[in-house]
Amino acid sequence: MNTISLRDKVEELVANSKYKEALEILSDYTKQHDLDTRDLVLLTQASFNRHDNEHKKGVLSRDNYNVAMARVGGNITDVLKELPKDAVIIVEEVPVEPVATVIETAREIVPDAIPAAGVRKILFMKANPQDTVPLNLDGELRKVKDALESSTLRDKFELITEEAVQIHTITKALQKHKPDIVHFSGHGTGAEGLAVEDASGNVEMFPTEGLDRLFKLFKKTTQCVVLNACYASEQAKVISEHGVYVTGMNNTVKDKAAGDFSLGFYQSLFEGEDFEFAFQIAMVNISGNLSDANTPEMWLDGKIISA
Repeated sequence: MNTISLRDKVEELVANSKYKEALEILSDYTKQHDLDTRDLVLLTQASFNRHDNEHKKGVLSRDNYNVAMARVGGNITDVLKELPKDAVIIVEEVPVEPVATVIETAREIVPDAIPAAGVRKILFMKANPQDTVPLNLDGELRKVKDALESSTLRDKFELITEEAVQIHTITKALQKHKPDIVHFSGHGTGAEGLAVEDASGNVEMFPTEGLDRLFKLFKKTTQCVVLNACYASEQAKVISEHGVYVTGMNNTVKDKAAGDFSLGFYQSLFEGEDFEFAFQIAMVNISGNLSDANTPEMWLDGKIISA
């Protein structure tokens, strides 16, 4: 066993952006030697874990993540100022593992270390049953496609479309593609659910209970659900209880307003912003449609977080 300077080791880790390891060392040290300073360490660890998880899930943009990590680094520096300059830690000599073992270990940890954010999939689903009021869903989709084509991060997103969706085509698409973002455009009816199509092209309701069960199964892969349909706030609330961001409409919404909302939301995502920021941009886009300006809501964990 060897002793090394606590300050030198932590500063080295921070310089290499290894905040997690630096905080673990400080946590162990303050637990034994400085309980007063330990409170600041625990708060900083909590902040790091929250922002790191949000970034891996794609709900925190890289710029905002970098700002958060800079604050974490500043807090670590503040902790070091409270500790003795001559503080030391004990390190054990770690035996070198055989090359084959090291490779196998690396193979096991890489999937968790790299967020599933290479290319983010958007599943854009439309339903306008023949016995319902016609909607300009093609126009809405065209706005989203144009926004993607002209965006900075167009190579980081894949837009998958499903037309005239039925319950079984929705469940199949989620299983096949495992999208990060699920979008539904069509009619909503409030408590009854969302209006999809049956085999004849007429209305079949996708009930709230079914949507609840569906997204309970896909809560690990689905990060955000966009319900661009009238009276869909009830479904938004239920789906969001699975830890998923969901946007829904609390009233009727006109075609133009629905299209403007989608355009603003996806333009922002395609420039690297997080879901909450994108929702606010969408609200700006829809603000010119006075009767619909306050219709969209964003839900998370069963609560409205933006409206």
